[in-house]
Amino acid sequence: MFEKLISCLSSNSKKVLAALLNQADSISAQHLADSLNLSISQVRYSIKKIQACLAFSGIEILQKPNEGILINLKAQEKQKILDLIQGDQEDFGILNQNERVQLLIQIILTSGADLTPAEIREATEISYTSFYRDIDKVRAWLESFSLKLVAKRNAPFHLAGEELKIREAIQEILFQNLGQDFLVQACILPVEDVELGAIERSLFFHKAQRMLKEMELPLCERQIRELEKKYNRNLFDRTHIELTLYLGIMKNRIRTGMVIKNAPVNKDNERVGYASDARKILDDVHPNQAGLDLDAETQYLANLLSQCFIYGANDSGGQRLNINTKGSHSKLSRAVVHEIAKYLHAGLYEDKELTGCIEWELDHNADQRGFAETAGSFPKISASRNSTEQILSKILTPILAAEQVHNIEEIIMAISNHTLAALERVRSSSFQRRVLLVCGAGIATAFSLRSQLNTLLPEIDVVEMVSVFELAHDTALIEGCDAIISTIPLGNITSVPQIKVNSLLTEEDIAHIRRTLELDSRYPLEAAPPFVKRQSGFNEILDSHTIQTAIQARQPAEVIEAAGRLLLKVDAIWPSYINAMKNLYSLYGAYMVIAPNTALLHAGPEMGSKKLAISLITLEKPIAFGHKLYDPVKIALAFSSPVNSVHTDILSHVFSFFALPENRTLIANAGSAEQILSILKSSQQALADPVAAPVGG
Repeated sequence: MFEKLISCLSSNSKKVLAALLNQADSISAQHLADSLNLSISQVRYSIKKIQACLAFSGIEILQKPNEGILINLKAQEKQKILDLIQGDQEDFGILNQNERVQLLIQIILTSGADLTPAEIREATEISYTSFYRDIDKVRAWLESFSLKLVAKRNAPFHLAGEELKIREAIQEILFQNLGQDFLVQACILPVEDVELGAIERSLFFHKAQRMLKEMELPLCERQIRELEKKYNRNLFDRTHIELTLYLGIMKNRIRTGMVIKNAPVNKDNERVGYASDARKILDDVHPNQAGLDLDAETQYLANLLSQCFIYGANDSGGQRLNINTKGSHSKLSRAVVHEIAKYLHAGLYEDKELTGCIEWELDHNADQRGFAETAGSFPKISASRNSTEQILSKILTPILAAEQVHNIEEIIMAISNHTLAALERVRSSSFQRRVLLVCGAGIATAFSLRSQLNTLLPEIDVVEMVSVFELAHDTALIEGCDAIISTIPLGNITSVPQIKVNSLLTEEDIAHIRRTLELDSRYPLEAAPPFVKRQSGFNEILDSHTIQTAIQARQPAEVIEAAGRLLLKVDAIWPSYINAMKNLYSLYGAYMVIAPNTALLHAGPEMGSKKLAISLITLEKPIAFGHKLYDPVKIALAFSSPVNSVHTDILSHVFSFFALPENRTLIANAGSAEQILSILKSSQQALADPVAAPVGG
């Protein structure tokens, strides 16, 4: 029944319908207009058309004041309509004249061969009258690039003009038809993995697919990334995309024998280094250059690279701000923070600002003369000092004295002040969600968006602000982040949850962020399942989704990652919880090893726990965690609880079960999740009677 619905909708209406079907929550008409690059009147008209068509299928569009518009359908039915929209991409009859003209320009520029009018009409199914009326507009568009469309009777169209102008026209039409969001993804992902948005975008993509594959944009982007590293300068996103696209078009044209004959260059911008870069790129494009004169190509590309890296690069030199300096006390400052975190708060372990401040204090005092304390000659702890300063004096004095640091008392007082400030930051951010901000709209807009997020959503911590290209080449950037907030679609670049927002943050964007990150409630509703109160075992929280056997790992961090991912899979934690477990292991070592060959991994509720859950993995090869008695670890469990008071009984059962050697042997040798569940079920009676004192060190 949905086929008739699709057939009677225009391209704009299909675009709006696809956006509504992809929404899990209500969305306003204004937000639709902004995200789809339509006017508000176009969106409202489309909604009326969609509403009328859906009514014939017995489907109602929900329109709620102050909330927005929602199509309430089951996921399976939504996907069926979306598939029909995508499958309808060959219906050229739905295009208006402007869209037909844009498509004809693209076909003529990217087809790779001269086509006759009859061939183009057959491929597009545009009527004879409309076709020749549209061609006049195509000619006018091409003339703006000093290009001429030559056509003789019963002969193919031929494009006459300078090669460089043809490339400029191809680049412009791809930007117009596919959009920057699409091209950003195409620069990083294989063509088949790029997300298709609006219906006409997928139609334009369908006709440009061959050329896009031949352009090998991800390979071109990697070449640019190598130049950014070489010159230590990050190109602005728009410059990065345009240069990638030019390289792809250049490769495609050269491979078909189309080369630049004369290259207009700016002698003032010529640099010897860029000429060698250009030659290397062209060698990669066309290793066997016999018969091709590429001197003009090399000269033009060298000049283009020079302009991009002189005028289109970030003035910061392409380096992200790093609060840690490179002073002489870098290693010592990290060791000091390590000890402070162990005794005061594990969250301090990741506080780069605290590390930077301590390093500055140590560097600042390095050349000042004063009493050099040595081991055994420690300053007295004044009773008037606050408790934090007393603790720090006790734990840090031996460390600083061993490094022959001067003015230890003064430094500890300064460190105490920095630590108190850091503790305030940690406590205020205990329930903050860690996000990575990815922008593609330019530096000024990116900083403005970051400022808005910091002001309007203090519950989130913007860990870093990066471009999509930095993220594509350095996935470590998302480590420990709960989500990515992005102004552009990122496709499947990463599995971390993505929240797409407008560069000018709207109220709807803020509401979307709050819902996705669960910022309106510190504790999830299902914090304490009722079975906890009746003294049940941990086997009642385990299921086949949170058990995995024969995991391959080489070090403890990989074990923690594997066990944590199972909790993430069932939405029991935020990604930052995995990072917190790794940090706790780094701080406290093998305390997590609770019995021979068995580790129980966990972190504090405030570090990213959503609900009560436990995972269990067995390792293919045992891993040493550093425990003197219980190494190596063969079984690892990861535990999550949103509040401290919930999990006492559960942990008691864990300790009781794994205190018995026969239980550990059975679990370690199990070959599947089902087998482990069977073992736990048969041991339920033993679990119901936990021992009084837990086993483990």
